[in-house]
Amino acid sequence: MKEIRIPLYGMVQLTDLEWEIINSKPFQRLRRIKQLAFSDYIYPGAVHTRFEHSIGVMHLATQAFDCICSKREVRDLLQSKSGLAYNENTRERARQMVRISALTHDLGHLPFSHAAEGILPKQDNEKPYKHEAYSHALIKYYLKDILENHRENQDFIITSEEIAQFLSGNVTKRLAPIMPWRALIDGELDCDRMDYLRRDSHHLGVQYGVFDVDRIISTLTLIQQNAAGDVTIGVEEGGLLAIESLILARYYMFHQVYFHKVRRYLDLQYAEFMRSLTRKNPIAPPTDETALDSYIQRDDWTIQAHIKEETKLGKNIPAERIAKRQCEKVVFEVIDPKHSDKLKEAEKILKGHEIDFLMDKSDDTYVQKFNKSNILISGETGFEGLRPITRCSQVAMKVPDKIFIGRLYVASEDRERVRKEGWLKDLQANEGGEEHE
Repeated sequence: MKEIRIPLYGMVQLTDLEWEIINSKPFQRLRRIKQLAFSDYIYPGAVHTRFEHSIGVMHLATQAFDCICSKREVRDLLQSKSGLAYNENTRERARQMVRISALTHDLGHLPFSHAAEGILPKQDNEKPYKHEAYSHALIKYYLKDILENHRENQDFIITSEEIAQFLSGNVTKRLAPIMPWRALIDGELDCDRMDYLRRDSHHLGVQYGVFDVDRIISTLTLIQQNAAGDVTIGVEEGGLLAIESLILARYYMFHQVYFHKVRRYLDLQYAEFMRSLTRKNPIAPPTDETALDSYIQRDDWTIQAHIKEETKLGKNIPAERIAKRQCEKVVFEVIDPKHSDKLKEAEKILKGHEIDFLMDKSDDTYVQKFNKSNILISGETGFEGLRPITRCSQVAMKVPDKIFIGRLYVASEDRERVRKEGWLKDLQANEGGEEHE
């Protein structure tokens, strides 16, 4: 048994198998992938990485798994033939799969995490790949030997293919009894979200992401979702207030941190820089070993070196803006989707006065994966007592699934000109806000 110390949880225990996974090439790369891209330009402490986050997700997922399995009604559901028909080996195998999946779920992140997701190549159906596809491919390629030849896996026979299938939601006959646990890693109450909200809040020195994680974990439970006997993870009624605190924490963190105006501007510059970089050196689809070897050579360090080099040459404006923190200013902002038409009007006015601008709309971003109506509150009458949280929580009803913030950025001198002439004054008054620094 190994131990590793990380912020929030102190010592986290790891098996020899998990230790080998952590020492693998793709996992060590996560040391060089910052969790929050360029947020340290605003919050200097935001230099934490996907490495510690992944270990934290494994720790929380294990806590949740063990707590759920300790409940009498869950043990009955796990063991009964009308439930999941687990034996001791099945339960331990499920636990190990949850731990490995939580540990490896972020292997495929691009440098600076989500900021340049849009540069990935397209699939045959013309839909772009997402970083998860690279995570699954890296697991199948790099972890195959580690998993399938390790003595600790002899009883469970967990394959790298199965971990990838579990994470992608690909249900096979062998995986079917274990799939309900996937919600601990990819769901509306997953441990990924719980960890990053708390970890980001901790490193940034803010309180927006604070919520009662212990109460949430203690009230998670395994439930039969319908008359067909489908099993899923829900929340006991006693956990309702704690879940509301999580929903609010997420809302505040998106507003104050993830969609901070400087962070979003730098994200847009970074995406533009990466598009120019990948035109010279395209990212290959995650379909063969050569492509994957090339993919994991890209990390924050290598991209930062490119930014530094391009800045020195003086021919790449996005690179210069990132390196020198030269941010344009917000001249107009809307925070209500009902006023999105005001953004278009402001855009038209700026074009009419030949003002160059950059538009950003938060609802276009990939990171807003949330559907709170899928959170089920468990009653005392089996699946007939289940209710979506939106039916029993005013907080859940009122907090939007997607946060809308629309902004127009212009050069400092242009913002002063727009203000002086009052071209957007009436629109700003209609939105109910004020111009932002």
